[in-house]
Amino acid sequence: RWGVVALLVAASCGGVDEELPRLDLIGEAVAAVVADTGGDPALFEVLADREGVTVTVAETEIDTDSGDVTGRFARSYRFEGGELAEPTEPVPAEGAVFAASAVPSLDAAVASGVREALDDPTIVDLAISGAPDGAVVIDLTVISDMGGRILVLVRPDGTVLGVQAD
Repeated sequence: RWGVVALLVAASCGGVDEELPRLDLIGEAVAAVVADTGGDPALFEVLADREGVTVTVAETEIDTDSGDVTGRFARSYRFEGGELAEPTEPVPAEGAVFAASAVPSLDAAVASGVREALDDPTIVDLAISGAPDGAVVIDLTVISDMGGRILVLVRPDGTVLGVQAD
């Protein structure tokens, strides 16, 4: 009987690595935003932390008469506990964007290079942001026991591409 209970508990956990941001929710969060906005929205950022995922959508304001772009805005959605919260009010924004369909599928392997290079790293979040060419950039925010903070640029397979002090 206890074996069945243990199996059910393990299955309900879904293999989530509690030492990592909620990578398991990224796909679900982006899908929920796509369903809410319709189409394939341009994104400024997808940020996974240990509780959920924030998806920041790029919105463009266009003059209906001239067709000219009159402004660019960001609106953030929070996905947590299986639900998408109402978006924030739009705020003026600039920066590189990427299509929601370009968000890569990620798992714990994305942190493998950081875990190999550092002793017991604390990874507090993972951000997917846009590059000028429309590609995606992935970085992990890592903090140390001494209070230091670095950003580690990685590939989806965990290969470390660079490190920057934050």
